[in-house]
Amino acid sequence: MDLGELNYETKALSNFLSSKLKSDVALRGNELVGAENLSVKELERLVNKFVYHQNLMDKYWVGLNKGIVQINRFENVEKKEKLRKTHTQDSQASWKTSRIYLIALWMIMLTVSLSLIVAFITFFQGSSGRRLTSLDWGGYVVVSNNNKPQPVVVGVSGSWTVPEVSVSQTDTFSTAWIGIGGYVDQTLIQTGTRHDSINGSAEYSAWFELLPNYLATIKNMSISQGDKIVASINLVDKIKNEWTVEIVDETNGQRFKQNFVYSSSRLSAEWIIEKPTINGSLSSLADFGSITFTDSKVTMDTKVGTITDFPFSQFTIYNRQNTALVTVSSLFSNGASFTINYSK
Repeated sequence: MDLGELNYETKALSNFLSSKLKSDVALRGNELVGAENLSVKELERLVNKFVYHQNLMDKYWVGLNKGIVQINRFENVEKKEKLRKTHTQDSQASWKTSRIYLIALWMIMLTVSLSLIVAFITFFQGSSGRRLTSLDWGGYVVVSNNNKPQPVVVGVSGSWTVPEVSVSQTDTFSTAWIGIGGYVDQTLIQTGTRHDSINGSAEYSAWFELLPNYLATIKNMSISQGDKIVASINLVDKIKNEWTVEIVDETNGQRFKQNFVYSSSRLSAEWIIEKPTINGSLSSLADFGSITFTDSKVTMDTKVGTITDFPFSQFTIYNRQNTALVTVSSLFSNGASFTINYSK
């Protein structure tokens, strides 16, 4: 990877990557040592996450250039310094002739214009609509603020139809879920459906999970391909950290609803298709065809809105060979629906 003009944060980046990868990572000059098995796309996602964590979104942006992850410095950071020097030099100038005055005035106007352009680019970079990659998540995530998310998420809901899984010779897995947390922290409360191909047969189930606990299958619900699912997670008691998790199969009328005491970061809300981790290893993604999330809503404090009402990021699943495993559509005009397609 190319660290570019990253100055004082290189050690922090190394520590961050080490904690995320659960292995030692060292930075030697512009070379990253200790992440040889990590795909470029996943490295880009983690470095983006670091920049996000360190509140450096106004200084740096991360991109890919010919298979190399690059940390780039926004031009406006340099322009501000140049502008400061220009003002100092101008104050020392004698302004002897009107010609010099006009040239200086023109330069100031040009600098201001460029600063406004750069400011717009910086604002757009930090606003809604970022695209990120992941080894396991595909879908959308919302936060209160891209640069400094606040613990204000108190509810999330969404609907989808259980997809039909193509049976494969090897075991493959996929899950669809809504959740709170897990994007910029280690807490995550979620509920959804599984659609797997196991031992040559398609298997479907409903489940919930409160990290770090393992996924719990909801045994009193019978899920089938084509069933309409409606799910929600809501904070019902802030003092006790009490949440209500509910998932309903509207096709057969079965439902699960239970309260849990759980300490959530409340920093993000998600609507995700996931390639899950099975027995400690990242599984193979099942061919689920396509799935459409609808009625995707989130509550932040007292404000209820759709995905487009808050800063959001779109995630696409890539494998370690940098091949996209799914395609994620843009949000529909209602701001609450989108489709994820399995990439054959």
